[in-house]
Amino acid sequence: MYLSNTTLKEFEACPHCFYLDKKLNIKKPPPIIAGVLNAIDRAMKDQFDDFRVQGGPPKHATVELPKGWVLFSSQVALKKMRHWKSGLQYENAKGFTLIGALDDLMFNPATGLYMPLDYKSKGKATDEASTEKFYQLQGDIYSLLLEENGYQTTGKAMFVYYRPSEIDPANEMLWECQAIQIDADKERARDVFDRASACLLSPNAPKQSDDCAMCQYVEARQKL
Repeated sequence: MYLSNTTLKEFEACPHCFYLDKKLNIKKPPPIIAGVLNAIDRAMKDQFDDFRVQGGPPKHATVELPKGWVLFSSQVALKKMRHWKSGLQYENAKGFTLIGALDDLMFNPATGLYMPLDYKSKGKATDEASTEKFYQLQGDIYSLLLEENGYQTTGKAMFVYYRPSEIDPANEMLWECQAIQIDADKERARDVFDRASACLLSPNAPKQSDDCAMCQYVEARQKL
């Protein structure tokens, strides 16, 4: 069975709902996904791919990579890493496979180390605490996947946020960019992955979570 950043986040949020979804195929209502965010993500990838080939800064928003770091040079390898079917994988001793689709990857020629790079779109400026709150697990997972596939990391993950700034006189959208690094712990990701795997091997579902909105809704419906 395949697990990912999304499913492990669901496990951490509510093991009961995670078990129902992955073990019993009882799905929660799907979330509403804003298509514009996917379009922005694709545009970011295109910008950084141009940056990779041409060696200049991405158009509209300049992001400075950390000193000594360059973008991963192999566009062919990166294309595979960006798709979950051909991307990085790691199988644990319980027989579950963790998969991930990287946005991008940085390399430090002096140290031979790698750092995952992920693009985000946001409506306002953010900070390190917010990045850790929402994306810590993602950074940890990417670190684990890279390490298990032979890419030694620096123990950091970088998130690049793009947010709309203004529309210029030519009706072209201008963007502001913010780059934030956080610590990335592969062992923390391994622990979550192993606990989620053990959960799915159990014959019984975990109890409903008191702080899960879906569990509370189901419990309330049962009392009617």
